[in-house]
Parts: sequence; C-alpha cells; structure tokens
Amino acid sequence: MAPEADPVSNRLQVGLLQTVGTALRAVSAPFPGQKDRLHPPGFGRFSRWLGTAVFPPDRRRVFRFGPGRQAQFSFPLNDPYWTALLLPGREYEPEVRETLSRALIPGTVLIDCGANLGYWSCFAAAFLSPGDIVAIEPFPATFDQLLLNARLNGGFQCVRAALHKTDCQQVWLAGSPAAVVSVRDRAETTDEPGAWAQTVTLDTICERYVRPDCRRIALKLDVEGGEIAALDGAARLLERCPLIIYEDHGSDTECAVSRRISSRLGWQIYSWVPRRGFRPVRIEEIRSIKRNPRVGYNFITCAESRSWPELGLTDSRFR
Repeated sequence: MAPEADPVSNRLQVGLLQTVGTALRAVSAPFPGQKDRLHPPGFGRFSRWLGTAVFPPDRRRVFRFGPGRQAQFSFPLNDPYWTALLLPGREYEPEVRETLSRALIPGTVLIDCGANLGYWSCFAAAFLSPGDIVAIEPFPATFDQLLLNARLNGGFQCVRAALHKTDCQQVWLAGSPAAVVSVRDRAETTDEPGAWAQTVTLDTICERYVRPDCRRIALKLDVEGGEIAALDGAARLLERCPLIIYEDHGSDTECAVSRRISSRLGWQIYSWVPRRGFRPVRIEEIRSIKRNPRVGYNFITCAESRSWPELGLTDSRFR
C-alpha cells in the first residue's frame, strides 16, 4: 500500500483538522496539565469522526520532518493520535528528539521498542543506515503501517513481536495499539479487543539484529506498561551499557520503571530541561514532573555518562 498523493480533498481535511485543533487548544490552554498532552481534549475524537464519517477512512498523509526534512512518516488521516502532528507549532516528544539528534552518530544502533508506526525509526533513518535501526511492534495492523514507513525511509529492520522476559511465548495483548491494558495468556471474552503476539527478549533481538562489536546501542523503550518485563529479558544487553530512553507514565504514582532502574541497576536517571540540557533526577523529582495522569513522560538513563559524551550528561545538579 503506497501513501496517497495530496489532492485538494486531502488538503481540505488537513485544513479542517488544523482549524479545529487550533481552536480546541486555545480553549483548553488555561487548564492545568494541558501543555503535557499531545493534542487538546476532543481533537482525537474529532479527527476520527472527520476521517471516518466525512472522508474515506483509508486516506493518508506523509509528514516530513527531521534534519533537512529527510524523514518521511505516513499515517492515516483518521488516526486520533498521529493527526496531532498537523497542528501548527506542535512538536512531538521534544526530549526524545533532543536525545536522538545528539546520540545517533555513526556506529550507533537504535532499537525502537514499541515502535507503533515508526516515527522515531523514521527520524533515525536521517542519521543511521537502515541496518542500524530495529523497530519492534506487536500489533498486526500497526505493524503493516510500520512496514510502509520502513520502505519510505530506506528499509530499516522491523520485527513483529511483544517484548517480554522470555522468548517464544504466545500472549494476548488486551487493549488497542494505543493502550495495551495487560499482557495475558488468553482473552477473557471472545469479543475482547486485542491481538495475539509471540514474545521476544531484548537479548534475543540484540543477538539477531545488532553486530557483536557494537558498543553504542540506544534503546527507545515505550511498551505500554511492559517496560519492566522487557528489562528482565535484557541482562546481556544491559552489560553493553546502552542508552535507554524510557517512558514512566503519569498514572503510575509509584514510578515503578524508574525505581527498577535506580534501585536494581543503580543507573542515574536524567530529565531534559529546555535550554538547559539533561539534569539528574531522583524518584521524588520524577513523581513531581509527572503532572498529568493521562500521558507518559520520557526520561533517559545509562550506566556511564562518559559513554555518551555528546549528551553532556553530568552527575552534578543544576543550582
């Protein structure tokens, strides 16, 4: 399936999305926590309705971004999540962009865990060769769209599997590609939304897709609540001291993933501060950063800051 050209009707749909999205953002701006959201309240429902009830649901948009606008990212125009990219002035996960734009120098391998449609893998294709990018996504329909984006960006490697602490286990991913509720061995009802997937460990991914002498591995870890299980299956990979960009969701008041990294691995965690760079944070600070329980927050961690000098990481705190 190739992305559509951009006919007049596509431009009309995009224009409507931008107009309504801008209006909704202006209305919601005064309310606490709104700046942490990807899009304003109501925009996702509007984009799904517009792209299903008014326009054909198979229409797509190719979004160009990254250095020299080299990266190409194709997504459906009825997607309630990714259509937020069309909103003027909307920047997607600036802390991840800042990290990857510095870290992805030649010789680095990116493992994009929970890649979804492959936004960050597409971004990485502007820096790395396709063989140094591995995108992992378990949901079948989402994986098909990931393959499309891989073709648009040089053909980076794609793996359909669910990251877990063991290999070759059939699991039921209850929920949707946007929000996996739980990973189980079966569905609770015959009509429960979800999909079957085979598990794979990060150690196995590393053995199969990363050259043995690679000492620069960047791990983008956003697997909808499965981060700890993924780390449980990464013992050998962690010995190679990767840079990990991970999500700690706002709904988790215990900061379970960050606690696991801090207490079990003993690694320093960093938060990105605009115009100031990366600063080390403790669990209490991470909890205070996560203001909105509806969104995920990205942090980075590594075993040794000197292994990633281009990030300017330091263990001394800002004053």
